[in-house]
Amino acid sequence: CTTYLSVGVLFRHQIDRVLLALGLFGRQAGAVLAVLLAAYVAYRYFQRWRFRRQLRINRITPAELVSLMDGDEPVMVVDLRAPSEIQKVGFKLQGARVLRPAELRTHFAEIPGDRDVILYCT
Repeated sequence: CTTYLSVGVLFRHQIDRVLLALGLFGRQAGAVLAVLLAAYVAYRYFQRWRFRRQLRINRITPAELVSLMDGDEPVMVVDLRAPSEIQKVGFKLQGARVLRPAELRTHFAEIPGDRDVILYCT
């Protein structure tokens, strides 16, 4: 609270000028401010919608993974689980390359670019 009061005291002359300028424009300034605020909210909503859509598009179900692996086109599966977790669970995806997430950058050249790559993690 003290910080806001201090800022107000330090910038009181500038705040008075801004308020006076806004008062001269009256309703026009309020309308412009409302339009700018609405545009910002719409932009943020669109960003969130696009992000959620991208997440939904890039996910597949286990059944889809099995059908891709059994299909005619080659698919590479990269298992990103820790080796200890794979041992604990007791199964590994057949044909999957086991890498830790930190190793993706160093082993990037080993991942082929001519086929779909599925990253499996839990």
